[in-house]
Amino acid sequence: MDADFPDPTDWIQTPVPGLQALETSLRCQVCKELFTAPKVTSCGHTFCSLCIRRCLSASSKCPTCMKPDEEPRLRDNIVVSELVSSFNTIRKSLLDTLVAKEEARKQAEEEAERDARTRLKAEKRSSYDLDDDEETEPPRRSTRTSSQRTNSRAGSSQIIAIPDSDDDDDDFQPIEESSESEFQSSSRAKRKSTSRAPDTPTKDSDLFACPLCNRRKDQSTINPHVNRCIEGNRSPSPTPGPANGASSAGTPLRRQPATFSNLSRSQHRAPYTVEEREKLRLPKGNASLAKEAEIRKKLRDHGIRCDVKGKETKQSLWTRLQEWTNLWNANLDSDNPKLKHVLIKELEAYERSQATQKHSVVQDKDFEREAWSNAHKPGFDALIANARNTVSRKKENGTETEATSEPSNSAAGAKAELNGIDSPEVVEV
Repeated sequence: MDADFPDPTDWIQTPVPGLQALETSLRCQVCKELFTAPKVTSCGHTFCSLCIRRCLSASSKCPTCMKPDEEPRLRDNIVVSELVSSFNTIRKSLLDTLVAKEEARKQAEEEAERDARTRLKAEKRSSYDLDDDEETEPPRRSTRTSSQRTNSRAGSSQIIAIPDSDDDDDDFQPIEESSESEFQSSSRAKRKSTSRAPDTPTKDSDLFACPLCNRRKDQSTINPHVNRCIEGNRSPSPTPGPANGASSAGTPLRRQPATFSNLSRSQHRAPYTVEEREKLRLPKGNASLAKEAEIRKKLRDHGIRCDVKGKETKQSLWTRLQEWTNLWNANLDSDNPKLKHVLIKELEAYERSQATQKHSVVQDKDFEREAWSNAHKPGFDALIANARNTVSRKKENGTETEATSEPSNSAAGAKAELNGIDSPEVVEV
């Protein structure tokens, strides 16, 4: 389980493993992440806005059922969006609580097992002691000497009465009672000091970060704190620590992982309204009708780089424009849209990642199959000819082997006839 890379399998080791199926249903089947601006297709499947737009740009089919679909048919899935938002808010605190509960249960089971083993050992030891006590010694011969010794012991064990005197009674102090009273008083003082002692400071490892404000709280106060954050009644932010980056308790401050919730607010803006979405949405266009100069002009208008010297092909420019269109339209659907310069950086990062991967042109929608087969036909013909030659050579070798084996078989048959074996004159009666 990694906090930086949440996965549905994190719930398997918790008391509620069924939450794995719940989180899996809230994840996109294309990117395997929690839905971002979920869109439902005409066939009823839900995907991230950017994921389904990329898939429709590549094949114009639903990735799940492969039914034809188009972008204008996509609709917002508001219920799934609210579910993902609520689940993402409580996921970390819920997971931490369940994991702590499971660890406490395992620890209790280990302690109970350890106590049971200790109790079993004690019972065995006590049973051994009882067996030793019950064993009787073998009878011995009694002699006159032993009887005399017994009588002398009995005589010495008689009680001797000492006359009581009232002298010096004031100076008597019972040692055992005083020591016992001192022990009881010291134990009471220790209990009082323990009960009055202040609570030990909470370790930093026992604190959990709030998914909304990233404040660290202990397990008993994290849930009420999250509820207050959701309602908007946030507690005041903690005072800043020392300048050297260390906390007041002396432990170094942990750097929070870069997640979508704690990104700088300069990278996001307020959600778009319905009117703004319809006004700012970019059309897809047609590659066959668009000219290269028009594609370059559109890229420059959006602030996207393009080769001025004309070294890039029309197809590469068109692919860049389509990816920008998908990013822009998906950002319009988001509840936390990003600014334009952030989208341009994401476009450049996407192109770099695609350049490092080996692209299969055979799976492209506009792939010219006839031209490709004609270009590679000589190679396939050579492979077919080699395969046929190999088969014919094997057949020739097989016929030669059969021809050489026939004379030996005929000679063996003649020898058998001379010996009377399988001879036609021999008739069974």
